[in-house]
Amino acid sequence: MRAPIAVLCVFLVIFCQEAFCSFSPPSSKSREYYAKFKNIIAAKSKPLVNLQANGLKQDGRVFYPIGYGADPTGAKDSSAAILNALADAFKVSSGLELLRGVHDLGGAVIDLQGASYKIDHPIRLPAQGGGNVV
Repeated sequence: MRAPIAVLCVFLVIFCQEAFCSFSPPSSKSREYYAKFKNIIAAKSKPLVNLQANGLKQDGRVFYPIGYGADPTGAKDSSAAILNALADAFKVSSGLELLRGVHDLGGAVIDLQGASYKIDHPIRLPAQGGGNVV
């Protein structure tokens, strides 16, 4: 929701500068800038995927806390969901060891999707250990 507001603000600034400073209607140049800016914002802003709706918790070695019930808005506690995603990620193993007792998780990823989560409890990595996790 922030990206459309930012785009609108930039467009209004450009429009006001051209309309009130030069006392002329907005030119096609401002429309070009607005279109380019809107395309850049659309390309860089990735909306949060509603994984709870389709129940997707995992995609290969990528684990999504939202699929475990985490609240991406930060309104409710998401500690348990993030811990569950971590626990599942640490169960994945390539069968190799990085060091003695450190299992290679093969690049398992916990994807927080750029959201803001409320955490009421400490987030600790599982005791069984593992490495090669993002």
